[in-house]
Amino acid sequence: MVNLVGKTIDEGRFLVERRFGLGGGTSDIFVVRNARSKVCHLMKVNLSADELRQRMDLSEYIISKIDQGGHRQRTIDELEFTRKLHHPNIVEYLDIIPLPENRLGLLMNPMGGVLDLAYNDGEIVYPAKTVGEIITNLNEVDANLTVRLPLMTKLFLEMKNVLYYFSEKHMLPFQHRDIKPNNIIMDYTGKTWVIDFGCASHSSAPGVNHGSEYYCSPQVVSRFVIPDNALDVWSLGVTCLELLLGHHPLAAGKRTQEHRDRYVDYLKNNREEDIQKALDKVYAGLLERFEEEKRKYPEAEPYEPYLIAIKPAFDVCSAKRHDWLKSVNNKPKRDSVFEFALKCAFLPE
Repeated sequence: MVNLVGKTIDEGRFLVERRFGLGGGTSDIFVVRNARSKVCHLMKVNLSADELRQRMDLSEYIISKIDQGGHRQRTIDELEFTRKLHHPNIVEYLDIIPLPENRLGLLMNPMGGVLDLAYNDGEIVYPAKTVGEIITNLNEVDANLTVRLPLMTKLFLEMKNVLYYFSEKHMLPFQHRDIKPNNIIMDYTGKTWVIDFGCASHSSAPGVNHGSEYYCSPQVVSRFVIPDNALDVWSLGVTCLELLLGHHPLAAGKRTQEHRDRYVDYLKNNREEDIQKALDKVYAGLLERFEEEKRKYPEAEPYEPYLIAIKPAFDVCSAKRHDWLKSVNNKPKRDSVFEFALKCAFLPE
């Protein structure tokens, strides 16, 4: 990938200011500033097949599935696909920008200016980060569960509305197919957006391209047909639990090829009942930890309403249905607990 940071692009219309997010996927995201309006946007640049081979330990079959038609065609297809979507929690794609080395960039809307640098007590903070970055920040300060829970509940409820939109908007099944921490953005107020529709599809047939195996449901890994947006339901549940726990609920540890293969084998070779037992064990452990923190911090806000709201994230059967998306409406209050949680999530760089 050509180094774009600090360069002007599109005949001087935009300046590439910095990379955005943790990187490491099948594309790079940059923050670009409009030279005339000074407004910041996100820009996505898909990696070529050769760059995928260099960056990721993937089989040639997987690379061929990701790079069907080449990186330029993937960019054009993604723009056309997302033009059908209009939702306050979905980042809209505006245009395609020509880049050096025959590349194309996908320009996104400015999301109300949340990409601009802001100051907090004299320190620079980024008012929008990926959930992956937020998890890293919370882990660095060893944030407890009472800090993580309001953030996670906010994430769950806003993303729940997105999945409900997917299921209601289209006559054909619609799936994002790559819901994960690095593809969800949260700003300094707790508002969230989903990005990256490179894997999105109207098809639920097995073999259709999907994102990271760490966020795929057992049915997808086993190449079964998944109805409606049920794959995204599982992915959202795993993402929420990772924010709450600080690590993947079923696959903690360093993510190597061997680690990923072991996790995929685990999903393939275990019955849903066994996976459910593992999630129930995680849930029981959380209850014990919350009770312990409640004894330490008796003045803390009660955690039970939050856990009731996110209970579907612990349900394996949610990967095969989405009717519960209509049922949960409790929202975390914007009180001192939520404000403190946001402060921990957006520590100065």
